[in-house]
Amino acid sequence: MEIPKKDLKILWGRAANRCSICRKELSADKKHDTMSYPIGEQAHIVAENEGGPRGKSILLQKERASYRNLILLCPTHHTEIDKAPTDFPIERLHMIKQEHEDWVRESLHGFPGWDVPIQEEKYLRDDKEVRIVNFVKEWLDFLAFFDLFYTNIYSYLLRSDKKLNDLPRTDILEWHKRRGILRELLFITGEKNLVVKKFISWVQLKSEDSYLSEWNYETPFSFILDFINPIAMVNLHGLAVWNASGISKEYIEGLSWKYPGVKMLYLKI
Repeated sequence: MEIPKKDLKILWGRAANRCSICRKELSADKKHDTMSYPIGEQAHIVAENEGGPRGKSILLQKERASYRNLILLCPTHHTEIDKAPTDFPIERLHMIKQEHEDWVRESLHGFPGWDVPIQEEKYLRDDKEVRIVNFVKEWLDFLAFFDLFYTNIYSYLLRSDKKLNDLPRTDILEWHKRRGILRELLFITGEKNLVVKKFISWVQLKSEDSYLSEWNYETPFSFILDFINPIAMVNLHGLAVWNASGISKEYIEGLSWKYPGVKMLYLKI
């Protein structure tokens, strides 16, 4: 799938025309005329198709061709990350990309216009807030799905004649898709960045539930997203999970006090 021009502009702009690994400039001038040409390459973090490097992912084709799944590199490092995908897993490439973009912003600090945000994100103050808003938006969409999904599983578990086929396969696949996206966003955002204060309801739930106490999850987000099997999740830890989903809204409310972008989303609940 062709990469949209908007995503290309954001990628090259935030990387400041430099390789995200070696920071080499990615454009050159011809020696015998005034023409210039790019030498940089837009590398996919998750491959464009499942057979490529790091291609096993739930990301859709549209998501694979978006800014979020691209990293700007020189030809040498593009080749290196694809020839050695185990050395450059998805999480590492996201970290390299974020560290480079942070370096660009810090390097430009003090120059006129350095902090003018992209027009589409004019209400966001910095990249940290962008990451938090992206996570919150995805989480709120997830909760709208999760409430009904949880209820369906709970009803299924109460039945004496239950069969696995009674649960819609599309819902199970949707769970895994959303969980995968949110786990990646949680990693990119940093769980500590989602905590603006101590919430007594979460502290109390952790003290009352032995599983939560043993594993000491930092937030309701990581607790819910840690479960691979949604049926076992509801069967073994249903009440704690249900309460955690409600408490997660308290965390989002807390974030809305600090970040205008989150407040815009929270007010729509």
